[in-house]
Amino acid sequence: MFRYSRPGPGQDPFDARLRSRDAANELGGEFSVNNLAVYFGLPGLTRDLYPIPPWAGAERVRPAPPRPDGTSDPEEFTDRFRAAVADAMGDHDHVAIAGSGGMDSAALIDTAARLCRRDGRRLIVVVLDIADDTGRRTRSLVARQLEFLRADAELVAVSAQASMWPEPPWGPAGPRFDAWPRLHAGLVQAAADRGATVLLQGNGADQLLQVPLYLAAEFARRREWRAGASYRADTADGGGINRLLAATGRIGGAARAQLYWATAWPGFTTDRGAPVLTDQAAIPVREWMSAFQEESLRVTVAARATWAEATLMHRLFPYDLLADAGDIPEIMPFLDPTFARYSYHLPLTARFAPEQPNAYMRGKGLVARLLPAGFETVLAGRRQRCYKAYRRYWQAVVREPDHSLELGLIRPDWRRHCRDAFDIAMTMSCETWIRGALDRGAVPAGRSAVLQAGSTP
Repeated sequence: MFRYSRPGPGQDPFDARLRSRDAANELGGEFSVNNLAVYFGLPGLTRDLYPIPPWAGAERVRPAPPRPDGTSDPEEFTDRFRAAVADAMGDHDHVAIAGSGGMDSAALIDTAARLCRRDGRRLIVVVLDIADDTGRRTRSLVARQLEFLRADAELVAVSAQASMWPEPPWGPAGPRFDAWPRLHAGLVQAAADRGATVLLQGNGADQLLQVPLYLAAEFARRREWRAGASYRADTADGGGINRLLAATGRIGGAARAQLYWATAWPGFTTDRGAPVLTDQAAIPVREWMSAFQEESLRVTVAARATWAEATLMHRLFPYDLLADAGDIPEIMPFLDPTFARYSYHLPLTARFAPEQPNAYMRGKGLVARLLPAGFETVLAGRRQRCYKAYRRYWQAVVREPDHSLELGLIRPDWRRHCRDAFDIAMTMSCETWIRGALDRGAVPAGRSAVLQAGSTP
């Protein structure tokens, strides 16, 4: 199931690479179909997360997240971010950055470009040659941004044709949660082919630095009237009843905690697993989701968190780092443990910047302030959505998941039950992982593990 522990010596909730008391079997052991089924719950489908080890009898107990205490100084943000990027670059002479056309990767490019110029390093920006759902091409957006920033960087566009690129390396932690694994491998290969020895990515900024809901009362308490009015206009602050309850204090007591969870994370409350699962395989999903909700609420109630603080806690935790997809290391400066810890404990209202020209930039104001004035002219006015490209990718790599069918993980008519590309993606990711495990000598736990509803073999 899902459990948090009190952080002990050597355990850091901000180090996603830590697998606290992870009892995953050695290769050649047994993997659990029940555990793989849990990946089809909403956290597995939508978050950067290995929900549970795929190995039979394994458990992952994560250090409990702290309450964000607001003690970090926002004036240090630029210097702290620059230090995180410098640490990520290390002593590499050829540095690559994955550009997306969004604000986070732009801030990363700008900071890295300045450091590379100072140190005489070479900078490469690799982008997927895709279009977002409004038709804006990433390559064109990033090219305009590089020109605006006057960044001395080589721009490399990577084909979105999945067949051109291999599957990334298999890993024992579980099915990969890349949006498009082969294109991820293509980005890494393209960077390495141009001589880069490290690839930096902008993951984590949304979880850490996006302004949360339920802050209207805090703006009023601070008498920040202009910021509060702009914030309410941008967010609607969660609706009337939520706003009233959030203003009255902290999450405490079963009724208030349940109401917070049902309104802040409604999908997590009703999730019963993807309908592609067999009826038997869906049972472990429901049990894990129940434990996930109970444990998530327990740590926020124990911390006496406000609604806004709880939103930040649940937005970031739990999380895992995406496994590398090629032969060069991949580093995410926003999720550097030191920088993540600092950012997490920033005052919640510091994340909002009322002076910025649009809601996208206001809602992630600290990141927006890393960029030069006028940058909105070369930035999409809202966060980019690339679902159409995502769907095309998974439709191109889909194959019959023979092992998943044989093991009773998914229904024989699974295609008819697919709601969207997320269901296809997890079906293919699990199938790829199972094949890799079998190739390495692992075996599935007995079929009775699937038929014994809710048991962990």
